This record gives sequence, C-alpha cells and structure tokens, in this order.
Amino acid sequence: MSNELEAFLEYISVTRALSKKSVEAYKSDLLHIEELTSASLIKLEQDSVLAVLSSYENKRTLNRKLSALNAFLIFVIKVSLKMKKQDTNLQKFQNFSLNFYHIKIY
Repeated sequence: MSNELEAFLEYISVTRALSKKSVEAYKSDLLHIEELTSASLIKLEQDSVLAVLSSYENKRTLNRKLSALNAFLIFVIKVSLKMKKQDTNLQKFQNFSLNFYHIKIY
C-alpha cells in the first residue's frame, strides 16, 4: 500500500470521521483498482481506469469505485497544492533571509 493511500485512509478516518467499515470499503475499492490496473493510484492512466471501471456491470459497484477514486484523487490534489504553497512560502522566506544578510550595517 502506498504512502498516499495510507495518508488518505488516515484522513478519512480521523478528519472526516468515517466509520471503520467505510474506511475499509474505501481501502478495499482502491486496492482493487490498483490491483486491476497494476499501477499505483497516483500513476493511473485514463485508459486503464476506464477499462477497469467499464468491467463493472452493477451501477452501484461502479459508483462506489468511482466515488472512492474521486475522493482519493481530490485528497492527493489538495495535499499537493498545500505542499506547493508551503514550498512557495518557504522560498519567499529563504529569499527574504538572503536579502536580509546582504544589508550593510553602517
């Protein structure tokens, strides 16, 4: 199981306060998609996802798998954006610090 999937499962368990059964359902669905595509969830190709999802005849099962995958991908995007923002803020701070040390004191 990938670090991203573990973080997502912790997020939905703690932050969203989903029940243990719901978390297990998300885990099962996402691991099943990973298994069928033979790829990490964050490296999925559109064609392979569509091929896997088209194999489900039951609409309820399809919707559940889509919902789990959608929630996971939204989580990954939010975390990535948050990390990028933190990196930008850190870069601004580092630039400020560098500029501060170039100030001559008379």
